[in-house]
Amino acid sequence: EQSRMQEGIPLVHSGRRVRERHVRWISPTFASVLVLAGVCAVFVAELGVEREPNWVALTSGKRVDVATVKGGEDVEKDETVHDKSSSPFSGITSFVKGIAQAFNNQTEYKPMENAPKVKVDLYMESLCPGCQYFTSHVLYPIMKEPGMSEIIDLNIIPAGNAEVVKDPKTKLEEISCQHGETECEGNKILACLSKQHAHDKTFLSALNCIESHSPSELGSPFSGMANSTQGLFVIRSNAGLCIKKNGLDTDQVLACAEGAEGQSLLEESVVETAALKPKFEYAPWVVVDGVALKDDAYSLKERVCQNFLGVKPEECEPSRLKDYFPSQVQPDSGPHSSSVSWSCIVCV
Repeated sequence: EQSRMQEGIPLVHSGRRVRERHVRWISPTFASVLVLAGVCAVFVAELGVEREPNWVALTSGKRVDVATVKGGEDVEKDETVHDKSSSPFSGITSFVKGIAQAFNNQTEYKPMENAPKVKVDLYMESLCPGCQYFTSHVLYPIMKEPGMSEIIDLNIIPAGNAEVVKDPKTKLEEISCQHGETECEGNKILACLSKQHAHDKTFLSALNCIESHSPSELGSPFSGMANSTQGLFVIRSNAGLCIKKNGLDTDQVLACAEGAEGQSLLEESVVETAALKPKFEYAPWVVVDGVALKDDAYSLKERVCQNFLGVKPEECEPSRLKDYFPSQVQPDSGPHSSSVSWSCIVCV
């Protein structure tokens, strides 16, 4: 016993110590449960059960305890006047109701002030018919609708299926685009246009113009010019006219595309596309707030409206959402064919 005292062990049976600890642990918990049950019972009683009246109003205007009303005094009305503020449980009821209201406020949607824009990344290539259709029939119409451009942070990455390969003769690395050298030139133009004018009001109009007027490799006589000087001339001329039409500096954009900066921007686009997770599968490849839409790309507007946490523009009303799926698609059977996936033209 003396050694146990020196070690600080109480002189009680070990089983008793365990039992005492168990009781001390359970008692507060059990008491909490009882208190909570009592609060809930009072809350239910406050809401659904009418208490016996304590006060009545006399014709003289006085309010007295019902027990003190004398036989000669007239009560103003048969109904007794309830004074719930006199209840000792009114504070508990108010507290419980406050918690319920706070919970409702948390679960109810409230627009966020200064909400961030929805980030939309479009991975594309300049001569892909699917990208041209998506830009002119989905992206541009959405961005023109009132309020939509104010909630979208658009980023264009023009590379698509381009990849870095080694030249068999020089053994040097170079970029090979799906639709040839002309598409690489078109990708450089789009990259330079985006870098220089992405935040200008006419940027989207210029982008739409370029994509709408660039010769499509799909079922087009242009397919034989994909790697020719004539093809490069056509792509530059079309882009130059579109850029000038929208009041932007044509010479500056084309100089960027034809120089080292354009090549560097194209390489960056290729690297960024290759690093995508999940992996890039086809163009156009649309990513909204880091999530690839894949075959739901044509539902871009609906996804943007869902993701925006601020005050939504009227265009986000359910009645204003519509399908942007193409009604007719003509697949190609050429060497750079495009496949049809879920009613969308894509370049793989």
